[in-house]
Amino acid sequence: MAKLETVIKEAIARGARRQVRVVVMPLRREVVRLRKKMTDLHATVRTLRRSANGWKRLMEAAPAIPQVSEEDAKAARLSPRLIESLRQRLGPSQLALARLAGVECDRRGPLGRRRRRWLAGSRSPLGEATVALISTAGLSMPADPPFDAEGERQNPWWGDPSYRVIPRTATEADVVVSHLHIETAYLQEDLEVALPLGLLAETEAEGRIGRVAPSHYSFMGYLLDPAEFLEHSVPAMIERMRAEAVDAAVFVPV
Repeated sequence: MAKLETVIKEAIARGARRQVRVVVMPLRREVVRLRKKMTDLHATVRTLRRSANGWKRLMEAAPAIPQVSEEDAKAARLSPRLIESLRQRLGPSQLALARLAGVECDRRGPLGRRRRRWLAGSRSPLGEATVALISTAGLSMPADPPFDAEGERQNPWWGDPSYRVIPRTATEADVVVSHLHIETAYLQEDLEVALPLGLLAETEAEGRIGRVAPSHYSFMGYLLDPAEFLEHSVPAMIERMRAEAVDAAVFVPV
């Protein structure tokens, strides 16, 4: 009888241990995952603190926004009236000034509505314009190298100065997001958040623009020193837009 009791107790103990393992093992794995997540978060917080301290030193050394009065700001703006008065005062013909400004114009000059658009600085009406998007979200296509996030992790003061070309047919499933300073999950769920190609296509279908450009652009919107970006990437983007006859570019900051 005692032996039977022992066997029963051992069976109950084995069953209890199995049940405990079934419950405890997933909890252990979750604890390991959370610990790793906390380690990553601590590393991110340290990086952000270093970045914030750097920004604070920069702001203390030199204000980011120069102090300009409202009157000076208004006086510095180019308006159609100012362009017209300058042309009349300096004496060049409309055709000569158009050529200096790089505005397409026939020998008769920009007359009527065309003249008003030219004086306002517009090359073509929006309903006929080819439009491209430029996003700061650090987007790239799988076939292209992603932005150098690892270099930025090692040196928080550095940002990748390159750019990527995104075709007009791109969707959430097509793009890679490499930005370290924004929540990328929203972009991967809905590309319209950072590159509204669908909305732009709807605008084209409604006739509010002429055409969606075949190529669109993205760069890393974290550039404390934009010199290389301005020297190399911006001219390259402009050259490609000119080759594709782009009339207007919409900047999409995130």
